[in-house]
Amino acid sequence: MAPQAGVNGVLPVAVLQRNAPAQAPRGPKAAQPRLKLVLRRLPPGLTKAEFEGIVGDEWKVGAGKVDWFKYEKGKISNEYVAYQVRPYSD
Repeated sequence: MAPQAGVNGVLPVAVLQRNAPAQAPRGPKAAQPRLKLVLRRLPPGLTKAEFEGIVGDEWKVGAGKVDWFKYEKGKISNEYVAYQVRPYSD
């Protein structure tokens, strides 16, 4: 005897739990915010020390807002470079 088709031709399947959890659930964990902030389009000549001075002491590592900090030196973009063409003269 063939199994009867369910909704839209999908066969019903019984879910079996083979391995019961070894430990009882401990309860909800405290939520840990994991945020990442990326600042782009900063001046390419801006140094790490200048940047830290601009944002202030509250954004330094260990001051409460930041746990980790990475600074990468900027590059000069060639994407939007304007060239001035001079007319040829003899």
